[in-house]
Amino acid sequence: MASVRTLQRSFGGGVISAEMFGRIDDAKYQSGVAVMRNFVALPQGAAQNRAGLRFVDAARPGGRVFLIPFSFSVTQTMVIAIGGGAIRFYTNGATLMA
Repeated sequence: MASVRTLQRSFGGGVISAEMFGRIDDAKYQSGVAVMRNFVALPQGAAQNRAGLRFVDAARPGGRVFLIPFSFSVTQTMVIAIGGGAIRFYTNGATLMA
């Protein structure tokens, strides 16, 4: 027996809970999703990729490197990398130079 695939036009219902799985008559069920990984449901109904990680710089050889998130304010954030005999600061996808 062949399975039937349906087109999901909107994710405006967001992620629905297990209690809603049997409520096929509800509009939120029709536009919701059970599990959404690596995506964010927008209020307009679309789904966009979740923000992820990006390669910025290679660690220096010679030991472990510890990454410490630092937030000075809502608009100024950085990552402090400690290890390999050095301390580096990264912000906005680049190394912070003095």
